[in-house]
Amino acid sequence: MAHEFDYIYTLEARSDSTLEILESVFQLDTEQMHRTIWGSYLALRAGLDAKGIDYKELKNALIPLTRKKIETVFLFDWTKFSSNFYGHEVMGMLLPKLDRGGARSVLYGDWIGATGSFARVYEECYGETSLKARFPSAWLRDTVALYYVNNLTSSGKQALAQSFLHHPAYMGALDLTYTTLMKAMISTMLIRAFVQYKNIIIDTHDDGLGPHHNEGYLPWDFKTSGFAVKSIESSLYRMFLSYKIERPVLQHEHDVAMSLNSLTPYPVHVRDCILDIDEKRLTYLRQDHAPALMHAGLAEITAEELSNKINEKLRAGYIYSMGRSKEDGTLKFNVVVEEVGRSRMLCGLKYFPSEKRVTILTLF
Repeated sequence: MAHEFDYIYTLEARSDSTLEILESVFQLDTEQMHRTIWGSYLALRAGLDAKGIDYKELKNALIPLTRKKIETVFLFDWTKFSSNFYGHEVMGMLLPKLDRGGARSVLYGDWIGATGSFARVYEECYGETSLKARFPSAWLRDTVALYYVNNLTSSGKQALAQSFLHHPAYMGALDLTYTTLMKAMISTMLIRAFVQYKNIIIDTHDDGLGPHHNEGYLPWDFKTSGFAVKSIESSLYRMFLSYKIERPVLQHEHDVAMSLNSLTPYPVHVRDCILDIDEKRLTYLRQDHAPALMHAGLAEITAEELSNKINEKLRAGYIYSMGRSKEDGTLKFNVVVEEVGRSRMLCGLKYFPSEKRVTILTLF
């Protein structure tokens, strides 16, 4: 009989330091941090329930998706907008074209030149381009505004691009589904705008106002585009509704450790765990997950090769969909295994912190 799991799809301790500060200021041990994370998670669920939103329906907005879905950044030269409040113009074009059939995260921000020149990164990733002549300011002064949308279909991406096409500030769209220097750089610059779920925009409000308060901060005209706004306490949104654009984990980050602590009061970091993959499990994966493996070019991969790929991700990537069985306390999580520029797969792993061990469950 299949077990029922409680899931935290994502936990943000990368660009948001709330949990790290709590741990440091109050000198919380891992047991206390586990209770703190779960108490906050239950408060989030209560807030969403009060607004008629099922947390499970937000999954695809919160975790990287691996097949037939696209992550895209739309680029604008902000010197070519008619107003300094150019977010209103962008949202006026973007919101009416968002697919109402699912959930996605929208992030935004400006290119921060101190982290590297936009021109250098663009040319390193994409080569020479006519954009340089059309948007010289972007090349000389990094005047680039970024609007990032995940969980898009090809047609959904095209609809958004088409809505921007004739605006003089629009520079184009970049597919950031796979790892690139551009994607890694952008991941350090953007802030969360909102989560869109069908015809609902999930925004934030001040902490302490309770789950029934419903007045968000964002200034954009959602109503004209047919969206209702529901708001969640800011700290809960940041922790549990923030989409993390994939990038290599930086050495000082606490994100993976906190995500593991959400699973158990006694976490052991995955980099200190042994990964078990035996031939029997690999045979099962080849039989039951053949399309995924073939798509990724891994149909003939050996247990040792697969182990190396997953270990590389465990030591330098993020984890998602942290699940705990309601029946027997089984722990599991997912990581993204990528063949750069070709395919991505989610790898499901079972976690045994007391044994300092993880085992592979599935690839999809």
